Amino acid sequence: MSGIYTLQGEVDKISSIKEIFENDTTYKSTFKESYLKANENKLLLIYKVQLRLGSIIKEIRNQNWDNYYYYDKAKNLIWSLLIQGLLNDRKIDKLIDDFGNSMISETDFTDKLKKIATNEIRQVIREVINRDYKDQVRNQKFSFLKTKAVYQKCMDLLNTKFGWTKQTV
Repeated sequence: MSGIYTLQGEVDKISSIKEIFENDTTYKSTFKESYLKANENKLLLIYKVQLRLGSIIKEIRNQNWDNYYYYDKAKNLIWSLLIQGLLNDRKIDKLIDDFGNSMISETDFTDKLKKIATNEIRQVIREVINRDYKDQVRNQKFSFLKTKAVYQKCMDLLNTKFGWTKQTV
């Protein structure tokens, strides 16, 4: 269920998954009918992203630990942006064919995610932080990384730099 929130970019709601069932409006927006009609292989591909988050964040941190030490706290943001990165890939149909048919942990799929994370997402998160959140990082305050606002700023910059648009299934 939290994967649905990551797909929607609702990084601020991922940790409050229990409340979905207590509010009819939230429940209906979370379990949209379009998800019931979605390509199950595409959903499986998206689902598999969460299984690689640890190694992807480690890959980002390994590039320069001093500058990326807080990326552990950006897990849900990175997860949401990785999903958008896959859905914005012009070869999405091939990715679905190659990696959306089983739960097997394919090295090539993990490598694809690491490439998106290190070449695009890392760069954009760093730019957004340097532009808007430098003081919070300096003061060790990282709650902004769990907000929809930072997700939207990242998506706006990803759109400008790489042509990404918010995608759904």
